[in-house]
Amino acid sequence: MNITTDDRVRETATEETFRPEWARIKEAAARIGLKQTRMYELLEESNGAIRTVVLRSPGAERGPRLVYMPSVFEYLDEVCQEQEEKE
Repeated sequence: MNITTDDRVRETATEETFRPEWARIKEAAARIGLKQTRMYELLEESNGAIRTVVLRSPGAERGPRLVYMPSVFEYLDEVCQEQEEKE
């Protein structure tokens, strides 16, 4: 049996080390140390720089909103650079 590197990574990944790229609002907020309300404000302030998607079932009016975590980190880096330039 041939085990690939991807198989080993999957076998050794745990909930503590595995960080999915997409997260629900509450989880995304917790990962960067914010409360859920502040996360919604950050999404609004970013003017689309933070990517999100709503997963609705066909015919459904609502669904979970997922946040693309790399876009959160990129946006925070931009905010940090802007603040550093002002100093």
